[in-house]
Order: sequence, then C-alpha cells, then structure tokens
Amino acid sequence: MKKSLFVMIFLTLLVINLSAEFNIGIWGGWTSVTMKDVNENYFENLVNLVEGIYALLGGSATSSVNKMGGGYILGVDFMYSPFSFLSLGIRTGFLSAGGSFKTTGKIFSTDVITDGYLNASLIPLSAGLVSHFLIPKTSIIFGTGVFAGLGFAGTEMKYNINYTYSNNSGIIKTSGTDLFADIFCRILYKSLSFLSFGLQAGYRICNIKEMKVTETNVSNIEKDETVKDSEGNLI
Repeated sequence: MKKSLFVMIFLTLLVINLSAEFNIGIWGGWTSVTMKDVNENYFENLVNLVEGIYALLGGSATSSVNKMGGGYILGVDFMYSPFSFLSLGIRTGFLSAGGSFKTTGKIFSTDVITDGYLNASLIPLSAGLVSHFLIPKTSIIFGTGVFAGLGFAGTEMKYNINYTYSNNSGIIKTSGTDLFADIFCRILYKSLSFLSFGLQAGYRICNIKEMKVTETNVSNIEKDETVKDSEGNLI
C-alpha cells in the first residue's frame, strides 16, 4: 500500500508542560489523504469487475463509490526544547481513513446488491524536530517540522453480496511496515497558554512495499499472502 501525499490538517493542539524544557503535545483533527493505488485497484477496478459480472450474467447494474479522500488523525509528541524556538522529540499517533462502494442491479430478474468498504490505518513511530515562532504582539504561532521513522499500516476490507433469499460476505485484513516521513508547516492561534487551533499543510510519505494478509474467510485467499492487483503488481 503506497501512501505518498500532500496533506492538509485542521488541527487542535494541547500542550502539557512537564517542566521548562519538556512537554507533551496532544493533537488531532481531520486530514486529507491521497491513496491513488488503493482507490484505483479497490474502488475503480473492483466496481468495474462487479458490474462486468452483472452484465456477463445478462443483468445490469449501477454503482456509487465513496473513495478515500480524508480521515481522522490523532498524534502525541514527546518533546524537549533546548531553545525557545526549537523542540526535539518523538512522535506517534493514529490515522484512519476509509471508503465504500455499492452496486445495485438485477440478474435473471432477481435483485442483487453488492456492497463493501475498505478502512485503512497508519501508526507512525518517528523522531524529529519542530521550530516555532510567535509573531510579536499577536497570538499567532508559525511553525515547521520534520519527522522520520517507521509506519505500521493496516487495512480491513469487507464485502457483501445480497440476493433476494441469501447473503454472502467476506473479510480480508492486511498489515505492513516500512519507512515513514512527515514534513509540514503550520499556523496556529493560541487561545490559551496550553491550547491552540489552526491549519497544517505538508507532505507525508509511507510507501509500504508489501501488505500481507493477516486474517481472511475468503476461500481463494491465504493468510500471509502478499496483496497484489489484477495484473500481479504489488499494491
């Protein structure tokens, strides 16, 4: 699963000062995600395949697709500030995004509804630095940062095929680990000494070279199998 993207985060930041030099930053909000490979191989290609099966069996179908475009993110920073404008430390967190599809049609005059979802998550563990500058005579903070480390990714895919008198479903869970990097700049409004709101933009990359199946009840997919697209390429 390849994640290489420009991200925009509507951010809320809570800072807990342990001492003059040490603090814990808890932040979260909504973030954009761009997962081209997943959107193409799961939503576009899968929906085209499902509609093709309807047509092959003499039926017709219409589909609605909600691709992955955004999700929620929560992070925790453990920081040491040797200077008032610079902090060094460790960052971890959790990002969750998802999408879904639904195909409705008839096969041999029988109503058939096929639907499914794909949820993806990422847990980074990284080290880095953040520089921040309070604009004089305002409550506006400008900052930049860079973090690098490991990203632990996971997905859960589920589908349902609903006939008039029966139902068939399947679930596939996968996981993978690879290098992670996050470069960003942010503008925050400091409403209280420990609380800020604002906007963060940047570039986050985590190219998971292999996603392997950890759990499935689909008969033709095996546990520990590497996830590939219809042409045999790694997703």
